[in-house]
Amino acid sequence: MYKAMIVDDREIMRIDLKRLKLWGKVSGFEIAEEAGNGHEALIKLQQSPVDLVITDIRMPIMDGVELLEQIRTKKLATCVVLLSECSEFEYARKGLVLGAFDYLVKPVSEEGLSQLLIRAKEFITEKKHEEKKLQIYNPYADMQQIFELIKECKNAELAAELVFDKIADSEGDELKTQLVLQMLFRKASELIRERMPWFEKFIDIKFLEGKEFSELTSLQDMKNFLITSIRDVSIKMKNIYFCNKYGSVINQISIFVLENVDSEINLTVLANHLFMNKNYLSEVFRNKTGTSVLDYVSRVKMERAKKLMVDGELKNYEIADKLGYKDTEYFSKIFKKYAGMSPTEYRNSINDKANQYS
Repeated sequence: MYKAMIVDDREIMRIDLKRLKLWGKVSGFEIAEEAGNGHEALIKLQQSPVDLVITDIRMPIMDGVELLEQIRTKKLATCVVLLSECSEFEYARKGLVLGAFDYLVKPVSEEGLSQLLIRAKEFITEKKHEEKKLQIYNPYADMQQIFELIKECKNAELAAELVFDKIADSEGDELKTQLVLQMLFRKASELIRERMPWFEKFIDIKFLEGKEFSELTSLQDMKNFLITSIRDVSIKMKNIYFCNKYGSVINQISIFVLENVDSEINLTVLANHLFMNKNYLSEVFRNKTGTSVLDYVSRVKMERAKKLMVDGELKNYEIADKLGYKDTEYFSKIFKKYAGMSPTEYRNSINDKANQYS
């Protein structure tokens, strides 16, 4: 049953409207409240909103048009109908422009009000349906939250688990959950490309298309895959990126190194970029991060080398040259020290994994 309010400064008009045999099951509306002017109506509506307000236009203190504006601004009713004399058409027209559903001319006939209530009920029902659709869980907002947690080097696994539970509860079956997760991963891909484009140099962005979900049949497998993927991305991010928690200078250095990983990077290059003394920059970086600038640059370049090996388009000596290492043997030595295996062994391990899942 939808709730209605009648607003008129003349009590006899309110009584006449309430006497009409239209309320209750006949129309689907019940008169929940009444008021003698717009101000009184506004106070009552703020305490208890209704679905339909039928209000006179000309009233003391606050007229119907002013009340309409307040109702629309504060969303106190879905539908507002104006009551007017024939001579008040300009007022009524203004009300329609401001968003009134319709207007009735006094004296109100039972047939006229009956037809209006039928249309008003359809309008309110549709509005409520639209509002309900908007309230359906949208996982994209939660993906934004996960992305921000990863970006700030915080634990995002718990958030990913909660997001999955929301999706599974909202969708209700495996296939729908699978499709939403695929869309969720595509959103993650969009966020990375838009806000951290350098990250593509270090991870295989294709996995974020979410195609793997199509091969998973159980909700538990999907949940495990989502959490594992978020964990892997988080670990990679923490390994190569110094977020804002280290301070703006460290963050700027980190972003510059990540964006220019394929170029030659040294203390002089960084100091010139930030207009800082290179000795001071080096000291600040070590104090803040616990590692030296050059060790950090080396780490980033080795992670970039891993990605290039996964891509499989360049040979080892080409990767070394691309990353600024003119001596291939020296590059191999640095890579083995970092990865625990030589570039060739690393490539073989990649091929072994590929064969295992093919």
